[in-house]
Amino acid sequence: MEIRLVGSTNRIRKPRTARRFVQNHARTCYAEKKTWDELLEESFKPGLILALIKKEHHSPFDHFSLNFRFEDLEKALAMVFNNQGVYATSERSGRYTRMSDISDHQLGLYTKWANWFQEEISRRFPEERFPRLYKKEDGGKTPAEKLSQENARYMTSVFTPTNMTHSVSWRQLNILYHGFNDFMEENRDSENKFRRRLSEGMQSFVDSPEVNKWVIEEAQVKMKGGIPLRFIRGTPVEEHFGEDVYSLTYKASAASFAELHRHRLATFDICKEVEL
Repeated sequence: MEIRLVGSTNRIRKPRTARRFVQNHARTCYAEKKTWDELLEESFKPGLILALIKKEHHSPFDHFSLNFRFEDLEKALAMVFNNQGVYATSERSGRYTRMSDISDHQLGLYTKWANWFQEEISRRFPEERFPRLYKKEDGGKTPAEKLSQENARYMTSVFTPTNMTHSVSWRQLNILYHGFNDFMEENRDSENKFRRRLSEGMQSFVDSPEVNKWVIEEAQVKMKGGIPLRFIRGTPVEEHFGEDVYSLTYKASAASFAELHRHRLATFDICKEVEL
């Protein structure tokens, strides 16, 4: 996986400058009557940043955001990123673009099923009865072609590579960093192939110079587990249906799980081991 930092708040690219930015927000909490412009004129106080970390007052670090570009990111790991709730993701669409930069084996499966879906759509929904399915849209493709592509992608591996941009706060980046390290420590030698492959992808993330640059060393323990890494719970939840809160366990495909991440107000975890 290739990781690039493509944007950041106020185009800040140095951690020290970012800490100065965080200080401005933290001082809003503690300064009695100072305006924002007056806060900007204050000198940088490294001790204040350390005090924030020590007191576990980490919310000011959420004001600074980092925007990353991930290339050749395995879909399963993309699902981990998108399962944490605090993020913004723009991923290459499998409906509007045709998959090509994948292994020969996966490309063979993708092409086979894309053609099969195209033939089945034509057979079951002929153009004379469903003309809108065959009218070319922006990009020169018909809805029938897009539907074929969208469904064919689900016939490839959950570890098929994808590309996406991903934006997180500075605090959330550190939570991911330490959460990934915890997961790798527990699963890099696991007998479960799914967990092992996830660990390999996480390793490339934590080893990235673009990520390491933003690791807050003083917060190594304090931010660790601030928000536990959500993905594989390992045990079924207690089913409950209340007026405002509910929980249940049910079977779903990996593709369905990926789609569920769009619902930010609900949380989803794998409750049993993944069987390949």
